[in-house]
Amino acid sequence: MFIVLIVTISSILSIQAQQEMLTCSRTSNTFQIPALSSVTTPSVTQPGVQGKRGPVGQKGAKGEPGIPDNEELTRLQGLINTLKEQLHNSLTDLRRMVENVEAVTQRNKNETVSLRRELLASLDTNSDWVTIFNGYQYRKTMDEGNWTQTRDACQALGGDLAWRGIQTLNIRKKLISELSLYYAWIGLTDTSEEGVWRCLDGSLASLDGTLWDRNEPNNSGGQENCAGLRENGFSNDLNCGSWSHVGLCEKKV
Repeated sequence: MFIVLIVTISSILSIQAQQEMLTCSRTSNTFQIPALSSVTTPSVTQPGVQGKRGPVGQKGAKGEPGIPDNEELTRLQGLINTLKEQLHNSLTDLRRMVENVEAVTQRNKNETVSLRRELLASLDTNSDWVTIFNGYQYRKTMDEGNWTQTRDACQALGGDLAWRGIQTLNIRKKLISELSLYYAWIGLTDTSEEGVWRCLDGSLASLDGTLWDRNEPNNSGGQENCAGLRENGFSNDLNCGSWSHVGLCEKKV
């Protein structure tokens, strides 16, 4: 019993000591808050009214131009001169190339014409020519072409487009029958003077009034300057380059 009392008192004393220690701790951590009346409030300065903008000052004088870099200008001028020279050389080379191409083209054209004539001549035999007993022989070209092309073909065969011995209608009809002609170029043209028909040697054609078909020549379109022979034995004028027919060739016996 005594022991229990002593323990109880010790416990109470211990509790009281803890309470005192807590009270002391609270007391030591407290501080006083000054009265609001004793706190000085800093003063705030209000901004003033903004003033008007002053007048614009005068513009300053223009500065001196910069001095160019002579070395840079010299370099650029040299580059320009080099480019000009290169361009000139390129144009010269191009002009030479064009001239060479034109020369080769013309040479090939001449060689082609020459070979064609040689080929036609090699294929030609006297049996291909028809003799009409007027001092001339006749045949038609192997290929059709315009007036100039068929004349070239006749010349390659040793003759020319017919004109000397076909002045009469009977001879023309005989040739049409012998050579099975439907239409053929002949050697008459008024290219040098419209309406004045001439033979291939430049002489005036001696016609018997039976050469031209009805209403011919009419120079239709204003460009019909070469003559052709129709299957009826009469002729008309055609554009020398726009039509493709065989040529009636003629050579002296």
